[in-house]
Amino acid sequence: MSENSGQSLQSSSVSSVAASASSAASAANAEVVCDISGAVKHQGVYRLKNGARLEDLIEKAGGLTKDAQLQAINRSQLLKDQDKVYILGKGDKTEAAQTANSAAASSPSASASASSVSSSASGAASGDLINLNTATASDLQKLNGIGEKKAEQIIAYRQEKGSFKSIDELKEVSGIGDKTFAAIKDQLTIYLQAGFYFLLALASVSLCGIFQSQKWGKLFALAALIYLLFLLKDKYGGLVKLAMAFLLLLTLVLAKDQVKPGEPAGDIRLYPDQVKITDGWLSGRGQTATQKVQVYGPASREALALLENGQSIDLTEVSGAVSEIEPSTNPGQFDYRRYLASQHVYRQVKLAHYQFKLAPASLLTRLHGLRWKIQAYLKRLPRLLAFFCQ
Repeated sequence: MSENSGQSLQSSSVSSVAASASSAASAANAEVVCDISGAVKHQGVYRLKNGARLEDLIEKAGGLTKDAQLQAINRSQLLKDQDKVYILGKGDKTEAAQTANSAAASSPSASASASSVSSSASGAASGDLINLNTATASDLQKLNGIGEKKAEQIIAYRQEKGSFKSIDELKEVSGIGDKTFAAIKDQLTIYLQAGFYFLLALASVSLCGIFQSQKWGKLFALAALIYLLFLLKDKYGGLVKLAMAFLLLLTLVLAKDQVKPGEPAGDIRLYPDQVKITDGWLSGRGQTATQKVQVYGPASREALALLENGQSIDLTEVSGAVSEIEPSTNPGQFDYRRYLASQHVYRQVKLAHYQFKLAPASLLTRLHGLRWKIQAYLKRLPRLLAFFCQ
């Protein structure tokens, strides 16, 4: 009997230990312990209920910082015990992948989560968004799950249907299912990027510099243009043709506006308030059909009489030397060229021969006539007072 009593007591003890172990295991399974770092306010190790999502862990860590890359985060990701999570911040490219791989190697239970984070790092953080409407086949193959065949199918669809109206339209391409689309949608765009506009603007300025600068300035502008075109090709390969088309159009506009030295100036209108007459010599600003020019040369008595009476005249059958306005050459010298450029005057005409006629009456000629009368009145005032009034 004593032996039976001992066996019963031993069995009871084993059952108690087993129950305790089972209770401890249940308690352990009721929560997960995860490590979070990166672009969160409070990095560290946190305990959460079993079945918690990444969103719960982020909340425990105080939330995301302003530098967090939201497109690289799957907040619905299911967490498991011993998961290591790295939240990408601005400028991060490889840290997440390295951290995830390290976590996967040290903890088999964390391998699925690490793989997910690593995928985000290599996808959304690998660089700028890819434009569906301009990307080349090589650009598209940078996307997760897009090989040569699928890239060709996307381009074929784009050529057949025209530009993509939305990113979701990509799912209509053969071979692009919901799973593939979900994996790459955060890496796509259908809009041109701000960096492209900025580089194109700089290239346009450089192109203008080629036409407007002198000698070494032209070479510098040309070198800058070549460098910017290289950046456009390297950064936005699919948009190079669009950029080249725009720059070609701008080149045609600038070339049309150029007047070669010695080229006939065409008809020029002179307003009385914009010219100065000294001893039969006329100088001032004129207006052609397309641009303003600086004019100087001898004037006939009849033309001078009209201008001195506040009348506007048109010079026709003009012949003379047309040239660009020379810049200042000496230190401290007034830069007349820069001053005239601020008034949108870039060329000068030295009059040799012309015919003239009275300009047709219009609101503009009347306003210039009124301004000439005001100038004539101010000339009769004391010099200092006239200076401030003008």
